[in-house]
Amino acid sequence: MHKVTGGVVAYNGKAIYKMGMLFKEGKVIFNLIWRSRWVAVTDGFLFYWKDEAEFRSAKPHKGSVDLRDCSLATAEQHTNKPFSFGIFHTKRRDYFFDVGNESDMIE
Repeated sequence: MHKVTGGVVAYNGKAIYKMGMLFKEGKVIFNLIWRSRWVAVTDGFLFYWKDEAEFRSAKPHKGSVDLRDCSLATAEQHTNKPFSFGIFHTKRRDYFFDVGNESDMIE
């Protein structure tokens, strides 16, 4: 993920703090699959698209995660992926993402 610097980049009227490609865990019937997604983190939300081209062409986001009242933690124990993290909420779905390398995980 890349920290947004310089010119103001926004989505849905909210400034984007970080954006970049991550792998998101998805569920297809009974199987878990990981798909790359272009992600933008704003104040209170994480939005995702199929790829950067969809984001740049102003297509609507594919999905979003409301980050209010959520906790963030490493998720290797859930995903078996060393550079993964989870977004957890007591009353909503948990989301799992993989950044792919240690330097991005630290960032």
